[in-house]
Amino acid sequence: MVSNQRLNIKEVLRKIESQRLAVITPNIFAQFFNVSLSNARIFLSRNAKSGNFIRLRKGLYSSINFQPSSLEIANLIQRPSYISLEIALSYYHVIPETVYVVTSITTKHSKDINVLNQIYRYHQINKGLYFGYQKIHLSNRNIIIATKEKALLDYLYFVARGQKKYNERFDLRSIDKVKLQKYSKAFFKNIKNKHIKKRFGLLLVKINL
Repeated sequence: MVSNQRLNIKEVLRKIESQRLAVITPNIFAQFFNVSLSNARIFLSRNAKSGNFIRLRKGLYSSINFQPSSLEIANLIQRPSYISLEIALSYYHVIPETVYVVTSITTKHSKDINVLNQIYRYHQINKGLYFGYQKIHLSNRNIIIATKEKALLDYLYFVARGQKKYNERFDLRSIDKVKLQKYSKAFFKNIKNKHIKKRFGLLLVKINL
């Protein structure tokens, strides 16, 4: 541990990097470096202003030397959430496009958040449709992301709602149609608007489900 008297930014950054702490909160910092919570807050805030730490959101920081990936950040700055929609479909090679906006599903309000000039887009879904995600290990980081089947259905759902444009270039060879059918039943159960439900059903027919 590092005491209040000996706390300095070079040693702090070295310890954070050696312990692979991708994200830091004041509570974590206070415990790890054996300082008071108020001193932890002051230290993090001051060093974020000086450029040694990055403020991801209120109370959440990363070291300038050991930053989380964009997918990790997406999981962290809005909770609960999981990676889905275009970014997940691109990751799974279901769509060929490179996607620059990091898209996620949340049960909270839809919003865009800009962190380090990267747009993180969150789409609200009701709690009955908040499922079908998994934790994967990507580049030594843990990421919460939709299964490819759930990412596809999430996407079609927002197309049915008129909030997404239908992509004609799906590659569905790797899609598990049994899982897709199972997941789709939950969508039909939870979609209350009959017009959206009808459009969603027609989209499933279009992809030969």
